[in-house]
Amino acid sequence: MEDPNFFIRLYYNVPCVPVDFPTINEALTISPPGTTITIRPGIYEERLIIEDSVKIRASDPTQGAALVWYQPSSPERDPSSNEASSSLSSSSSSPSTRPPYDNESLIEIEESCTYVSLKNLTLLHYSEGTDLWDGNCAVYCHGDLTHTSLEECSIQSDSGRGIVVKNGAEVILIRSSIHDCAATGVYVGGDGSIVDIISSNILRNGFGRRPLDDVRLERMRPPGTREGHSGLYIEQGDVEIRNTLIAENCLTGMSVVRGGSLHLSHSVFVGNGADHILVYQEDLSEDENDDDDHNGDDEDSLRGMIEHSNVFEPDSPNPETMRKTLIRSPTVCHRRLSRDSLLEHLRPPPES
Repeated sequence: MEDPNFFIRLYYNVPCVPVDFPTINEALTISPPGTTITIRPGIYEERLIIEDSVKIRASDPTQGAALVWYQPSSPERDPSSNEASSSLSSSSSSPSTRPPYDNESLIEIEESCTYVSLKNLTLLHYSEGTDLWDGNCAVYCHGDLTHTSLEECSIQSDSGRGIVVKNGAEVILIRSSIHDCAATGVYVGGDGSIVDIISSNILRNGFGRRPLDDVRLERMRPPGTREGHSGLYIEQGDVEIRNTLIAENCLTGMSVVRGGSLHLSHSVFVGNGADHILVYQEDLSEDENDDDDHNGDDEDSLRGMIEHSNVFEPDSPNPETMRKTLIRSPTVCHRRLSRDSLLEHLRPPPES
């Protein structure tokens, strides 16, 4: 070949974790912008702050890989303890040096004009704290003009929202599921924020933080997210939703407030808690901290948003409709996640 170093450069532009780097964070630190990081099947207990363009995807699309950031209150996280320890082998900070109740996302994308692509990943998040706007979510996109693509991903936050899109960020969700989040599945806020949801599922969100199995640890936890949130909450952003199932969410399937813009087509709503699927609110005097307040509906605006679109609202959950509509993929998990279920699902293939 004219360039004998071509394959060497190609190899180093597609590092594999944990073969080439032990952690995803180390691969992000050392690799140049635009790198594609592949991840072997397994559970990676890390929190990612992404500041440069990067693609992160599972090396085996049929099995996927899991990113977990789970920070419940426990004696091990007590800052006053000299014996503080952590089960998070990839954490960059010791629990003894961090506050016990943090509003930390699993993945944070903040630098302007970055492009981030996540594919075939399962994301499981829990963070103490109650700030649903700034941190208590699985994926937090708040950099102006950032572009984030999530394809065939499964996202769950046991403490807060699934995805938060703010301050002019852009997110595209393709063949993915946002399910069983304590608060809103997708929150879009701020002028210029854009979300495009294609062939995805928004399932069972908004029922509040679930109690821990350990009663002693449950008593130690600070107040958390209460039930009463929607599948999607759109506030001043621009959202397009196509071929999507929005089902069994606590309050409404979708709330559109304070100038939010929505184009909705060929989607199914079923089994959501409130009578109104869409909520349109022009009254800016409402309490801005009330995430899913849905007073002041404007029926004319609702009809305009779904005009010329095939949007179905069955009277009651229909298992056959759910089965046909549910987007299925080898790497998208529709059941509630736990570490045990992830370990069972993501066992590395046996060595030959």
